[in-house]
Amino acid sequence: VVGKVHWGIKLNGVSFDGVDLEDPCADGCGAIVDSGTSFLAVPPNAKPLVKYIEDKMAPDCSNLGELPTLLFEVDGATLELPPMTYIVRIAGYCQTAFMDMDSKSQFGPVWIFGMPFLRYYYTVFDRKDLKIHFARSTPTCERELGEEDEEPTNDVHFATVGGGMRMKRSFASSDFQALEAVKEAALPPPPSKGFVF
Repeated sequence: VVGKVHWGIKLNGVSFDGVDLEDPCADGCGAIVDSGTSFLAVPPNAKPLVKYIEDKMAPDCSNLGELPTLLFEVDGATLELPPMTYIVRIAGYCQTAFMDMDSKSQFGPVWIFGMPFLRYYYTVFDRKDLKIHFARSTPTCERELGEEDEEPTNDVHFATVGGGMRMKRSFASSDFQALEAVKEAALPPPPSKGFVF
């Protein structure tokens, strides 16, 4: 965690697995992990990534299994998000779960990891040590237990940002189903032209 005001983290790279597009965070970005934002907020320099998905996505969501995994490089860890995290179905039509946000931080353009991210990764905000821990989440938003776990603990299967690992997932068929959403209920990111983490 690099923020004193927000749960801010350094974002070192963003890409779609196997897709050759310019990394909007090659020179660094900031990201805020925020449960008050309904979608994934992206800066203007990420528009090529969004357009790529909009061009590939079928209007009826029938090809989500063919869409790439979204990869976030966060302080040495790679967090993977399947299409169900960045695609939603609104009024029967497929749309991306990205929303525009034009803000800067001392680390570069700002992204917000909103509810699509938090539904997919069980997230612990460690106020004492100023760390954010991510673990696989179940469909009921609980921490997924590994085979050796009998009950949740705070030290097993967490990818602490800075841990230098890739959260490699085995995706289920549900990871390729669009989440039903109501556009009018979506909460926008906080209005700001600049954030100081």
